[in-house]
Amino acid sequence: MTREDDDAARVREAWRRSMARLQELTQPAAEVQVDVALARHAAGRAVMRWLEGMPAIDVRPDARGGPCARPRQRVRVESALWITVAGFAAEVEYDRTRPPEFTGEPFALARRLLARTRPAVAADAVLLDYFDRACDRLRPYADLVETLVRRLVQCPYLKAGAVAYRCSVERRRRQVASRVDSASQS
Repeated sequence: MTREDDDAARVREAWRRSMARLQELTQPAAEVQVDVALARHAAGRAVMRWLEGMPAIDVRPDARGGPCARPRQRVRVESALWITVAGFAAEVEYDRTRPPEFTGEPFALARRLLARTRPAVAADAVLLDYFDRACDRLRPYADLVETLVRRLVQCPYLKAGAVAYRCSVERRRRQVASRVDSASQS
């Protein structure tokens, strides 16, 4: 087999994987209607996981909440706090003037984490600070969040691979834009 044959085989395999991922992303809509706010919340958490360098997990918008880690996966306290507030930041479309009420199970867990790691601080003030900064961190990725939201509204379940693929596309898009900006400034 020649080098050209190897290259052609790699290109065909990459194309096949891309088509499989595209098929995964465009699954037919289920009969269950997904609330857009719940989809935005789940997408915001998924994007924050990516920003924190954590592996993607399956995304299912659910009013009862969902895990920010796979079973038996260790998560840094700071990452858990970012992910907790990221869903709410995405829900209010990164508007810092509309913070959540800090009630419910996610915030009870966040308060317990803060009490163990930073007992001398006021939990609500720390959560509000994380919320403000999460709005700032997610705002540049609003297009990615909205892409995931559209997918979740079509099909209320995204596999981890589909989420990871959308995040990798965003990373490549940003790398190309950065190179273009660098080249135009030279």
